[in-house]
Amino acid sequence: MIRISDALHSLRPNSQFAVRGDVIEWHDTEQTQPSKSEIDAEVSRLQADYDAKEYQRKRKAEYPSIEECVHAILDDDLDNLQALRQAVKEKYPKWNLAIVILKKKSAFVENEKYSIPCILFYPNNI
Repeated sequence: MIRISDALHSLRPNSQFAVRGDVIEWHDTEQTQPSKSEIDAEVSRLQADYDAKEYQRKRKAEYPSIEECVHAILDDDLDNLQALRQAVKEKYPKWNLAIVILKKKSAFVENEKYSIPCILFYPNNI
């Protein structure tokens, strides 16, 4: 789960602030505090990025360990190692993710036109 503080760090690197619940105490004198809409959009963007990389986290947990890789190299068993890695890749395929920013609320996207998952963003100012 992406937090407000994650979005603030992303939007204003090295800024000084405190977050208590949903209240932001802005202490930075060099950078301006982002607006609520900027923060909300960044939370959504960061969450989408995190969600899109779930396959990476799952793969990492199941890939052969470094020790197993070293043994495969020393034992000349690279074919078996590659088979293990390929099985994990097939179990957790890579997602291609499209982020679509719609400029009009009346615009729509038909899922059949896309072979990849889409995240739709509607800017607040329309």
